[in-house]
Amino acid sequence: MYRLISLIRKGRTRVFISFQHEREPTANVLVNELTKYGIRAEKLPFVESPDSDTLLDQVKQQIRDCDIFICVPGDRPSFVEHEVSMAFMVEKPMLFVLNETDSQHLPNTAKKGYPIFSLEQFPRKGFRTLANFCSYLAGDSRSTAGLYKAVFEHLGRCGLLLVAAFGISLLIVAGVSPNSELLLGSSKTLLRNPVNLWSFVSNPANLWFFAPALIVFLIPYSLFFITRVSLRAQLTRVISGRKFRDTFLPKTLAYRLTGANLQKILYHGDILAHHESDTLASTAARPP
Repeated sequence: MYRLISLIRKGRTRVFISFQHEREPTANVLVNELTKYGIRAEKLPFVESPDSDTLLDQVKQQIRDCDIFICVPGDRPSFVEHEVSMAFMVEKPMLFVLNETDSQHLPNTAKKGYPIFSLEQFPRKGFRTLANFCSYLAGDSRSTAGLYKAVFEHLGRCGLLLVAAFGISLLIVAGVSPNSELLLGSSKTLLRNPVNLWSFVSNPANLWFFAPALIVFLIPYSLFFITRVSLRAQLTRVISGRKFRDTFLPKTLAYRLTGANLQKILYHGDILAHHESDTLASTAARPP
């Protein structure tokens, strides 16, 4: 039911990519790569002399409709400043992608409490990680499926849980059911003739086995899933509130999306806004 509701509420995650015009090739790569992984990635092409009113309306509509705002800033202030400001006002989850070789600056209108990714770390699996993270923050149906499958990131504990459920069920069958010997006989019958599945499941002795096993597994599994949903909501609020730190990342976010995956593509260097960089440059140039 939860999976069905998430599918109805949100299908594909919609991402709007804002970029300084010299970074349009990078923005094009992001659009193409994110689209490969099921993200609806969009950008407005750079126009040399656009109509100001039309451009503002287009930007406002794109930001209003998107789930995630991704910014590719340049090495100097540009119209990106205004787009970031718009996204900031409506509290969209905002991500930044930097090219470390020629730009380590944020727009003046951007706070520093947003996730910042390094483009140099993307070539191997970085684009898939970024796409999964966008899907995760947006809470779309694909991400919800990943939350259900996140248990596979803990195969050791999952195996122990299955062994415990199996053992408890055997004890209950042996101690409660007067016809526990029917379990083995029914199992052999099912192996010889799989068509007898219904008679196998409906057998009282087998129900005594499967019901406790299902309960013992589903209770902790449900708690695990609820904690994953809660972590997703909390991390989305942290990013929207400009308070992100990489220490907030849990070990497991969803299936094939872990804190270690994101750490590999996060930018870990120092970052300055354009105005801070200009202030430092003027101070350094000032004679003693």
